[in-house]
Amino acid sequence: MLANQKVKADQWVEIIYQSQSGEITKRTIKIYGSNKEKIFGYCFMRKDYRSFYKEQILAMIPKKRL
Repeated sequence: MLANQKVKADQWVEIIYQSQSGEITKRTIKIYGSNKEKIFGYCFMRKDYRSFYKEQILAMIPKKRL
C-alpha cells in the first residue's frame, strides 16, 4: 500500500488486493478501523467483515457509497 495514504473509519475505498496465495482481486470495502499492519472493513465482494494486510494492498482509491 502507498505509505502516504491515510484511512479512516466509515471511508469507502476500492482496492486491488493480492492474497498470500498470489490471487489478485478488486474489492470495494467500507473501512471501520486499522492498525499498523491491517485495515479492517466490510468487503462487498465477500459480503462479510474482513481484514486486509496493508503490505498486500497494491492500489487504493476513494469510492462513493453504493
